[in-house]
Amino acid sequence: MNAAGAELETSGAIASDTVELHGSGMPATVSCIYLQGDALADAVFGDGVRCAGGTLFRLRTKANVAGASQFPDSTDTITLSQRGSVTIGSGVTRYYQTYYRNSAALFCPPETFNVTSGQRIVW
Repeated sequence: MNAAGAELETSGAIASDTVELHGSGMPATVSCIYLQGDALADAVFGDGVRCAGGTLFRLRTKANVAGASQFPDSTDTITLSQRGSVTIGSGVTRYYQTYYRNSAALFCPPETFNVTSGQRIVW
């Protein structure tokens, strides 16, 4: 658990279709879900705030190792744009966030789940 909250960062480039989402600061070995939304939200969600809104799309479930994971990773055969059905250069905006279990009874009760910070990508 991370009192400062979990973080979602990006790496790679849109033009070369190599964008990756990197989640960190989550509980050591829980699974998490990488999400894509087509609108911005500002909604209390578990112990955090969900900023990915509109139509939500589950990109992939990943197992954290030492509280971190990424999508896509070396086991994926699809890019972020392909999985999210967005066209490179289209100018559409998508919002990304990672949802994870945080069931420690003494950490931010009463909820048992949380979300990372969010990222916005203009494709």
